[in-house]
Amino acid sequence: MRLERRKYQRYRLSEENFAGAYPYVGEIADLSINGLAFRYLGLGQPEPKAKCLSLYGRDGGCLSGLECRIVTDRIVPRRSSLSNIFVHERRVQFINLSAEQKKYLFEFIENYKVQNEV
Repeated sequence: MRLERRKYQRYRLSEENFAGAYPYVGEIADLSINGLAFRYLGLGQPEPKAKCLSLYGRDGGCLSGLECRIVTDRIVPRRSSLSNIFVHERRVQFINLSAEQKKYLFEFIENYKVQNEV
């Protein structure tokens, strides 16, 4: 059995919840109070390193200005080579969040999660 290293639980969200910094916005794969993973379309090379990102809820909710540190940004393997467009998966850690941002982030998780821990 693998030793769990996560300090905070990660949650899967319902569809159509997005994260990113324009123009690199994509659907959230999982989210915790400490960070998230999302997928976006890119051109194959590392994309700009945004220092802040926003969360967009499917019902119009928005939580912006979340300062973050990029942990990984990788190209997701694809089945077809017919395009110059690549799917990237970016994982970020939130840093320097205010108490108010943490409160709204917790509410965002509670509103959109579809199951408990990933």
